[in-house]
Amino acid sequence: MRSAARRIQGLTTEAVDLETTITELVKTVTPQLLNQPGVGPIIAAQMYIAWSHLGP
Repeated sequence: MRSAARRIQGLTTEAVDLETTITELVKTVTPQLLNQPGVGPIIAAQMYIAWSHLGP
């Protein structure tokens, strides 16, 4: 149980760190997406990636 709790704690910290990094990147590249209702940093990053190139 302690091992699982430590792993959960570590992964939670990692997730927060990654979201912080994604937020900083989105604010740099396309901050206007974050002004849209219901669009947070993860969705904004997904939208940017999906629409930032013409495809294959």
